[in-house]
Amino acid sequence: MYFLPESLYIHYPFCRKACNYCGFHFSTNLRPQKDLILAIVREIKLIHSYSLLRGPARLRTLYFGGGTPSVMDYKNFHFLLEELNKIYSFNDLEEFTIEVNPEDVSAKSLDFWSSLGVNRISLGVQSFNSIFLREMNRNHSLETTFYALDVLKNDHRFKLSLDLIYGFPNQTFDQFCLDLNFIFNYKPHHFSAYQLTIEPGTALDYQVKNKTVTLLNDDLVADMMQYLYSISSTNGYHSYELSNFSLDNNVSKHNSFYWTSSAYLGLGPSAHSFDGNNLRFKNVSNNFKYIECVNEGKLPREFEWLTPKDRFNEFIMLGLRQSSGIDLNRLKCDFDSSWSSNLLFKMKQLNSNWFVHDNFDLNNRFIILSHSGRTMADYISAYLFID
Repeated sequence: MYFLPESLYIHYPFCRKACNYCGFHFSTNLRPQKDLILAIVREIKLIHSYSLLRGPARLRTLYFGGGTPSVMDYKNFHFLLEELNKIYSFNDLEEFTIEVNPEDVSAKSLDFWSSLGVNRISLGVQSFNSIFLREMNRNHSLETTFYALDVLKNDHRFKLSLDLIYGFPNQTFDQFCLDLNFIFNYKPHHFSAYQLTIEPGTALDYQVKNKTVTLLNDDLVADMMQYLYSISSTNGYHSYELSNFSLDNNVSKHNSFYWTSSAYLGLGPSAHSFDGNNLRFKNVSNNFKYIECVNEGKLPREFEWLTPKDRFNEFIMLGLRQSSGIDLNRLKCDFDSSWSSNLLFKMKQLNSNWFVHDNFDLNNRFIILSHSGRTMADYISAYLFID
């Protein structure tokens, strides 16, 4: 099996510290970094060896996530890209993103990343409150954040995206407003604002279960979310996805591949891939098992074949997350017609204020959530799913 994605994700699973909320695969043991990079190179060569492809595949987006890719030393980073470029052509690359922690930003690091072709930086700010940074066990201080932002705002080689989390235990509405004010003062091209979620097995999960921290009231978090959409629009940001905001149409091209169910390839431990049709696969979430597997000439994957109902439910969930909404024409063309009729019947049972349009029939082109509906997105999606 081989497919030709235009979007490539590299998972770099190393961090200096463990943030207490993070459920992504990572390790604070930095010693195996070189072995891991060699394994990623072997993985892409294994994938390529199974295909009949002649010449380099062309990429539109390349994304280094993690983990903390900005901890990768210059020599290893350069080597990895050099090897990838033997198989993937970067000539048509529109967007090359690297996730960066504030403490890794310097004039030297920015020059290096730019020399590699990086043109977009996703900066993990998470909060502008020093207390919350400590409680999250973040590795950077507030002073480090402001230094990184001051350097980046004047560096026109990169488009800048900021990551923010809200809904911390004990966070007040005013504190959330202050975080947003900092973002709007710096005017990044893009920002993501994620509601705090409790990931199983994290330190935060342990604290919640042992009642050493108390989560915020759901109504307060919903108020924060509603305000987020309102104030972002006032400041010129388009909320094109549930948690993502773009200034002057600077959307994340890479993440848009995910949200539109396009094909993408993930390399590295725990990385996910999708063939754009009905096959998903995920690499093993263990650094040593991943390295061992590719060194034996095997791809470390777990496969999931999506049924038509799986695809329908995913189409509904992803459509409701986006400002463009659910495209009813595509729904009717791609799925059983009775499912579309059943969907519209179910929607009429829901609160009409949750939708931009409340006259639901097959003549309407799109189904779009209102701002109040977005606070109920998970519930609405689950209600509309086919069992």
